[in-house]
Amino acid sequence: MKEIPLSEDSKIRRPTDEEVLVWTAILRGEIESTVPAAILALGRTAAQTLCAFPVKEAFIPFGSKVGNIYTA
Repeated sequence: MKEIPLSEDSKIRRPTDEEVLVWTAILRGEIESTVPAAILALGRTAAQTLCAFPVKEAFIPFGSKVGNIYTA
């Protein structure tokens, strides 16, 4: 997301499903037009949305491979 979703008391919150859908469509268009060599997804929501695999609460060590994705 290009905007950080904030709660009413100005604290960062998880995006709603609707917000994720809107930004996913925009992001996929940008990815298709730029064809990046790599994408860095920061956070659970970004990883789940882009990588189509569930990111568990469990600790995953740096450099681990999850499917065809490497953690960092």
